[in-house]
Amino acid sequence: MGRRFLAFAQQFTVESGFHALTLHVAHKNQQAIRLYHNLAFEIEQSQYNYWRHFWFKEPVWHLMSWKERNCNRGENSIEQNI
Repeated sequence: MGRRFLAFAQQFTVESGFHALTLHVAHKNQQAIRLYHNLAFEIEQSQYNYWRHFWFKEPVWHLMSWKERNCNRGENSIEQNI
């Protein structure tokens, strides 16, 4: 389910004329980080965030991004990642 939703989000991003998709992931959520890496997301930066630490009890968060250039247009590579 998660892979399909992310592939849909990537396709929707491209079709809407945008070139990047970003999200924040807790450092301790290694399963999610692996999933995002498999879908061509890269960690842009990692940082301590006081408010996320306060509210979610997780001190370190990663900003991950997917950029359109990571996929080859015309080969349906987004769908192939599912």
